Amino acid sequence: YMKITNVEVVGLEYAKWASRLPILNHGSGQEYLRKVVDYDVDKTNTRMLHLGQCDPGTGHDVSFGGITVYHTVKADIKWWVQAQRYGHYNFVSSTSTMKFLPSYTNESPMKQDCNEWVDEDIANKMQLLINIYRVNPTKENFYHMLYSCPYGYEYSAAMVTNYRQLKIMYNQRKNHRLDTWHTFCDWILTLPHFKEWCLKGENK
Repeated sequence: YMKITNVEVVGLEYAKWASRLPILNHGSGQEYLRKVVDYDVDKTNTRMLHLGQCDPGTGHDVSFGGITVYHTVKADIKWWVQAQRYGHYNFVSSTSTMKFLPSYTNESPMKQDCNEWVDEDIANKMQLLINIYRVNPTKENFYHMLYSCPYGYEYSAAMVTNYRQLKIMYNQRKNHRLDTWHTFCDWILTLPHFKEWCLKGENK
């Protein structure tokens, strides 16, 4: 199962401020712009709504790239392979499978960090390969262990992205066949103002 924790959203107010830049006269000045955001909340929210719901690829939602989202994800390898296709979905740090796999024992087996779809025989075979490597840590045994790791093995990574990237991911993956993408898209909807600003027809 997927688990998302340690969520931190940064830059909401700054993005609202920046979204007003294209429609102000150059003589207005930044101090005036700050006041517009502070005291004209309705107009600013309306503009964020207008920009956020633009069609993908038009570029009008560029200010949403300024809303940064830090979070930690634990997910299976298959999901990670697909998630890494997105250019602005970036790793801060992650679990090292090369270092972590050999730490599993019969008392604390690797199966505990696999999803429910990993066949029990495969999980047991994987633990056997780990045990063999622990006893005889040769290059050959290491490769057998590492490259036999099933797609259902789950590991954690600290990630950073932004609302603009998440908007693309949501629209492309909300009807995906994998349940993990449904979990991820449901999480996106919990982020402050995301559903309100970024999704056409889904903000009610």
